[in-house]
Parts: sequence; C-alpha cells; structure tokens
Amino acid sequence: MGGPISILGLQTFIPGPFLRAPLGAVLLLAITRFEKARIIGARALQIAMGAPILMDDAVGVVDPMTIAMREFERGHIPITVKRLVNAVH
Repeated sequence: MGGPISILGLQTFIPGPFLRAPLGAVLLLAITRFEKARIIGARALQIAMGAPILMDDAVGVVDPMTIAMREFERGHIPITVKRLVNAVH
C-alpha cells in the first residue's frame, strides 16, 4: 500500500502498492479515514460520470462506489492527497 511523501513541508499521499520517494523524504504509511472517504467518493463520482474503470475484473459490477472501493484497495486510483506538515490551525 502507498503512503504520504513529505517534501518541503507538504505531504502527498500516493495510493498504490509501490511507493517511490526521493532521497530525504519522510514516509508515513497512513491516511485518515476522512481522506480515504474523500478519495473513494471522488473516484465513484468520476466513474458515475463516465470515467474509464481502472480494473480488468469489474465485469458485471454496476455500482460506482463498489468499483471505487475495489480500485482503492488495489491501489489503482490516480488521486493524491496533499496536506501541510505541522500546520497551525
């Protein structure tokens, strides 16, 4: 599973089984449940609007949310999450 990369004070989550990071990057292997929900929801909306499905074995599945969850679990979703490190709210 992927994880966030911290470069110059920004963390970028890269979903997927393979994580490549530049030298000196801080790697964390967790995203929040809110980020996960946002990623899956955004991908389900894309699929519902006609975006191509990124899995080969989605034959017969018609629910965009189910397809998006399967894509997320397999690391096929090309969506990143950027967050500030040590941000003061």
